[in-house]
Amino acid sequence: MKKILVVLLTVFMAFSMVGCTEKKPKEKQTVTIWHTYTEAQKEYLEKAASDFNAAHEGEIEVVVESQEYKGFSDTVYNAVMNGNGPDIIFHYASEAALYVEDGKVVDLQKYLSKDLVDALNPGALEEATSFADGKMHVLPLMFSGPVLFYNPDIFAAAGVTEVPATWDDLYEASVKVHAYNGKWGFAVDSPTDVAQTMIMQLGKQVFDPTTGLCSFDSEEVEKAFQWYGNAVQENVFLANPTLSNYFSDDYNNGNIACYIGSVAGAPYLKANWKVAKLPKFEGGVEWTPAWNRGAIVFSSNEDREAAACEFVSYFAQPEVNAGWCIACNYQTSLKTTAEVQSYKDYLASSDTLNALEPEIAGGFPAVTAQAYVRTALKNLMADVAAGVDAKTAIKSAYDYVATELAD
Repeated sequence: MKKILVVLLTVFMAFSMVGCTEKKPKEKQTVTIWHTYTEAQKEYLEKAASDFNAAHEGEIEVVVESQEYKGFSDTVYNAVMNGNGPDIIFHYASEAALYVEDGKVVDLQKYLSKDLVDALNPGALEEATSFADGKMHVLPLMFSGPVLFYNPDIFAAAGVTEVPATWDDLYEASVKVHAYNGKWGFAVDSPTDVAQTMIMQLGKQVFDPTTGLCSFDSEEVEKAFQWYGNAVQENVFLANPTLSNYFSDDYNNGNIACYIGSVAGAPYLKANWKVAKLPKFEGGVEWTPAWNRGAIVFSSNEDREAAACEFVSYFAQPEVNAGWCIACNYQTSLKTTAEVQSYKDYLASSDTLNALEPEIAGGFPAVTAQAYVRTALKNLMADVAAGVDAKTAIKSAYDYVATELAD
C-alpha cells in the first residue's frame, strides 16, 4: 500500500510541476503612438488604430496621442530616455539613429515578415538597414522628395521654350529670365539636398560610411559647386528668400521663375505653376533624393514590442498603406502598395508626385556622420554663394566633419 501511495504522490507532484511551469496567457498590451499630424492625416491614423483595435479586441489596444509640432523630437527623446515615451512614432531614419547606441529602438526584422521587408523599394530598404549596428530600426512607409516647380508664363515670355532637363539647361534658362525681367531665374529650398544630389549624380559618395569622413572632393564636384556660386554672384540664382523663410513666397511674387522644393510645397503656390523632375548632369548618374518616412518602434518588453510591430505590419498592408499615402500626399515606399488601384488612380492624378522617381531615388546611411556632413554641405553652399571659391569651401567642409567626428 505504501508503495502505491508513493507512486501516486510522485505522479501527482509531476502533474503539479507541469501546471506550475505552463506559460500563462499573455496580458492585453497597450501600444501608444505619438504624432503631430492634423486634419486628414490625423483622422486616417486614428481610424486605422480604431480598425486595428476592433480586430484585436482583448489582445492589443493602440492609443493615438497628438503632440505639439514644435520641439517634437526633443519631447520624444527625453521621454524615451526617461522610460515613459511612446511605443511608435513616424519619422526619418536619421531620427531612429539617435537611439541606436543606447539600444532604445527595436530591430524590426525580429518581428516583421520577410515578405514585408522584401516589399520595400531598393533605396528604402538600403536606408532602413544602414544603421551603425547593421540592424533595421525603421520601416519606410512613404516618401517625398524635391521637384522642380516652374512658371510657364515667365519661361515663355523670357524665350525659354523647353523645361530644363539638365543643370546646364537650368542655368541657360535662368540667364534668359534675368535678361528678360532683371530678376532671378532659379532658387533652391534646401541647398544641402541639391549639394548631395549633384555629388551623387557625378558618381561620387557624400561620405565614407566606414569612417564618416567626407569623400566627395574631385575636380567635377568642385566645378559643380563653383558653378552654383558663380550663378548666385551673377544674380542669376537666388540664394536666400527675400520675402519670408520660404521661396514659395518669392515664386508667388514673381521674383523667381523656378525653384527646387518639396512636393509638399505645392499647395502654397498661388502663381501659375507646373512641375518637372530634378535636373541631371548629361552623361551622369541617374539619382534623386528620397525622403523616406516610416515607423520607429522603441524598446520595451518583448510582448509590448511584438504588439507594436503587429500594428506596424497592419499599417503596412497594401490597402491601409495606400490610404495613408493618399492622406499625406506622399508616394509609397512599398512595391505591394503600388499595385493597389486606389493608389494608382491617385498617383495618376498628381503631376507633382509623378515628378518623383522612385526607381532612382536613394537615401544615405543612417549614422551620426550624416548629420555632420549635411551641416558641412549647408555651410559649403552658403560659402560659395557668398563668393568663397569652391576649393576653399570644400576644404572647410572636410575640416568641419573631421573635427566633429574627432570630438
